[in-house]
Amino acid sequence: MVAGVLPPYAKEAVYWFQRALVTASVLTLLGLLFNHPRPSRRPKGLTEVFIYSPSLFLAAWVTGVWAGVFVAPLVPLFALGAWVAEKLRRH
Repeated sequence: MVAGVLPPYAKEAVYWFQRALVTASVLTLLGLLFNHPRPSRRPKGLTEVFIYSPSLFLAAWVTGVWAGVFVAPLVPLFALGAWVAEKLRRH
């Protein structure tokens, strides 16, 4: 909505900033997930962040970060897979 009231040259800057922010967010989540793959050893609250991360899918889609559209849904799937794998190893 902010870009709607800006001149055309400023709109492009806002869109590129949004794309960079979404890309950085997705890459940060993937980095955190691979640094803390086991749910039992994650810092408190990190699993919830992974589970709520599909909202980045919408942000990636709206801003046109197509790599993010495909990668953002993988974060909660990887987190779920790690949780299932850990539960299966315990039994």
